[in-house]
Amino acid sequence: MNWIFKTGDQLKFLNDGRNAELRLEQKPNFTGQVGEDVLILSKRKEWEFIAHYQISDVTVENPDDEYKKIKVTIDLKTEFAKSKPLDDYIYSLVRVTNYSSPIKHFNRKYNRVYDVEFTAILEDQIYQKRTVVGTILNALHKAHQNAFVAFLASQQPDLLTNRVDMDRLLPVLLKYLDFAVVKPAQQLLKIAEVINTTSLRQHYDEIGFGSFSETVKGSDHKSSDQMIKSQIEVINQHSKFFPGFANEIDKQLRDIVDDRKFRRLFRNSGLPITLY
Repeated sequence: MNWIFKTGDQLKFLNDGRNAELRLEQKPNFTGQVGEDVLILSKRKEWEFIAHYQISDVTVENPDDEYKKIKVTIDLKTEFAKSKPLDDYIYSLVRVTNYSSPIKHFNRKYNRVYDVEFTAILEDQIYQKRTVVGTILNALHKAHQNAFVAFLASQQPDLLTNRVDMDRLLPVLLKYLDFAVVKPAQQLLKIAEVINTTSLRQHYDEIGFGSFSETVKGSDHKSSDQMIKSQIEVINQHSKFFPGFANEIDKQLRDIVDDRKFRRLFRNSGLPITLY
């Protein structure tokens, strides 16, 4: 078994970080054993993994008491030279289901981590397909997230259960992105081009899209993200994805074979998405 220790008052670093002691006072025993591996999760600019240690000693001062005083000594194996943000690994950690705030799943002083999860962090061998799918899904606007779930229900409803197959899910997601995001963006670019070649050009900064309810209420106020100008600016910032966005992702992931251990670990996991 491997472990994640979170920094805090309970974790004291010694000898310039070459050793550290985790102090616990709790009812259950600490089940870790000498020789098991530990990753240190620390808050710097963001939560990140900073080092790899190994357990060298576990001592219980009062084993017969209800609340035991436990000291876990760990020795430094590797201090990570580059940043390893928690966010980079959230789709490879089975405990994480809140992708907007993954640290909530590490509210304890220590947590167990499976071998395949430990390797994902230590050697950056992440669950690649799940990471791509999860990153895209959680970057979508809430309206698109809900629309995609509805689209998925119409196309592959069994993928809404807790047995999600990434190889089947990815093509559905790419199909949705193509007709619901990429093509409308391309059409909006064309609309803006037409506007700028007609007498409407002088009103370009004032043209936008409002909801039906706003029209009924007679409101002439529109937020900046409803204005064509702002929307075109966003599209241009991401112009590298147009065209061929879906095909390029599919091409890059087609030959990737994810570790079978990830498939087993996540066999009962649902969509990697946080719906607000």
